[in-house]
Amino acid sequence: MKVTFRAEIMPGKSRDERTFRIREVLQNGRVTLYEFPDEHREGEFEPLNFKRNLAR
Repeated sequence: MKVTFRAEIMPGKSRDERTFRIREVLQNGRVTLYEFPDEHREGEFEPLNFKRNLAR
């Protein structure tokens, strides 16, 4: 599954540059990502739009 960081967290980056795949969902609700360090919480990402994710 892919997630996209909110624009405020990564200003000046395109949507594609802010989009990463989830590697693992941790028990505390945070996630780790492929090719991006550390753990991240749900509030750092744009809300999921399942229709947009299916179109890709």
